[in-house]
Amino acid sequence: MPLYRDRAPQGSWRFSPALLMAVLLLPACAATVAPSPPQDQQLAPEVSAVETAPPVYRPFPVNSLFELLVAEFAGIRGDIEPAIEIYLNQAYETRDPAVIERAIRIASFVGLQDVVLNLAELWVEVEPAELDVRRLVAFHLARAGRVVEAFPHAEYLLLAGDDNHLQALAAFAVDTSDGEKDRLLALYEELAVNYPDRVGLMLGRAMLLRQVNRPEESLALAAQVIKADPGNETGQLLHAQLLHQVGQPTRAIRSLEKALAEEPVSKRLRLQYARFLAETDLALSREQMVLLVEQFPEDPDLLFSLALASQELGMSSEAESLYQALIDRHQRTGDAHYQLGRLAEIDGSLPRALDHYRRVDSGSSMLAATVRIVEILAGQGDVLAASEHLALLREAQPANAATFFQIEAEMLVRTGRLAEARHLLDSALESQPGNPNLLYSRSVVSARQDDIESAEADLRAILVMDPDNATALNALGYTLTTSTDRHHEALELVGRALELEPDNPAIIDSLGWVHYQLGNFAEALALLHRAYEAFPDPEVAAHLGEVLWMSGQHEEARRVWSEALDRPSDNHGVILETMQRLSADTAAESDHGGD
Repeated sequence: MPLYRDRAPQGSWRFSPALLMAVLLLPACAATVAPSPPQDQQLAPEVSAVETAPPVYRPFPVNSLFELLVAEFAGIRGDIEPAIEIYLNQAYETRDPAVIERAIRIASFVGLQDVVLNLAELWVEVEPAELDVRRLVAFHLARAGRVVEAFPHAEYLLLAGDDNHLQALAAFAVDTSDGEKDRLLALYEELAVNYPDRVGLMLGRAMLLRQVNRPEESLALAAQVIKADPGNETGQLLHAQLLHQVGQPTRAIRSLEKALAEEPVSKRLRLQYARFLAETDLALSREQMVLLVEQFPEDPDLLFSLALASQELGMSSEAESLYQALIDRHQRTGDAHYQLGRLAEIDGSLPRALDHYRRVDSGSSMLAATVRIVEILAGQGDVLAASEHLALLREAQPANAATFFQIEAEMLVRTGRLAEARHLLDSALESQPGNPNLLYSRSVVSARQDDIESAEADLRAILVMDPDNATALNALGYTLTTSTDRHHEALELVGRALELEPDNPAIIDSLGWVHYQLGNFAEALALLHRAYEAFPDPEVAAHLGEVLWMSGQHEEARRVWSEALDRPSDNHGVILETMQRLSADTAAESDHGGD
């Protein structure tokens, strides 16, 4: 149905409020409106009370009345689509605040956020001085990521004495682009010249400064906020987080202790306090979690966090009781069953563990539980049962089929069934051609089979679809490094991957290994040390140790290998193979030298 913003009413009829409400069934459609101040009137920072004028009545189009009746009856029948179409059209045609509000309620109910936003902006045009309308449009613009467009409405509210929306607007900005954050911060700074002491504005500026990576300036403003308003929970929380961020964790903890002395029932402050304590003293952190659960016994996330802390501290019985309490309350049941499965594994009760894992049929723990089921069954030699379980999951959850194919392929590879894994992935890609995750898994299997041509083809197929896929770039570069002499090409590929993910230790390790193959030992050592510090994986340890060994630093190489072998892992073989190979090479060189 077309929208007619400017069409004049075709006939009108004056209704009393009572009659109109009776006719339209719902009071939201009444045509009575309170008088609004002139549109060009600017509110002073402090708005004085004014005497409320008696309501006035304005003409309401007859055709609109009947259209709205049709919409209401459609809504009663559950036909939401025609109802919202009619209300949307009538909102623009009548520009009546009650009709606009009703249209917004219906659009919100069915999740039409773009429609809600357009109607909210229309409402501001109709009632520019109505503060609740300003709040509504500011909220919807901010939620849509249009924070700079929302700023004038938040500024208007500030002039009316409500600066809370400047704080809320800054919180929404966290998901916007850097440019949008910078523009919004500039507007805040300009506004602060005239209103330097408004707490909401100060807090919003502090939040934005943190978002644009200016933590020291943000910290200074946060300190001003809690000085001006010591009971400001958000200010106290931001102040502590910033202290922690700039490398002052002890001061951050003390700041929260001081805030909690004033606000002992603040969930946000105590939860942050518990998180900071967990970094150095999990037992003290657990004590805070106990207090939180006592204060907020119905919060499942707090109960689950307490259970995790108890489990980590070796308090298995307490953890089991807490997980069971969640299950009994039908809260976070999947996560609770998964953790109970882990505890059963630790106790050596694999049947009990499997029973819990099989009860995880949804939620964030489902895939982890599936992996554990497969690993337990495969570890017991029942690969067929593991494959059958995954086949059932693929049938029950077709949207996750690719992931279940990957899990099965990984299991087959780990149990030495490379040909079966390749056949499985070939079949999977017939049903899901071009799936990048399946292509990647098949490339791994092909590389294990020394079919480098096929591995390269699958990785390049991914890069055709997604040239900036850092995982594929890294995998292709590493494959060319270890299986071909195309090291310069590998260097370019891995270098591109590192540009995309500069802190990824797997990519840093690959780049170090490429430099080693090119004879650049200094560059290789610098990169491999960096990768090992971030991710002390056996394969990284093997690479670092080999470059140290080939650089003549045999004792340091042995130290790295020994340290890595002391850590629990099922991949120690890569280190042992490297040690044996290099020791054998050294022995052979010695024998040759003796000849």
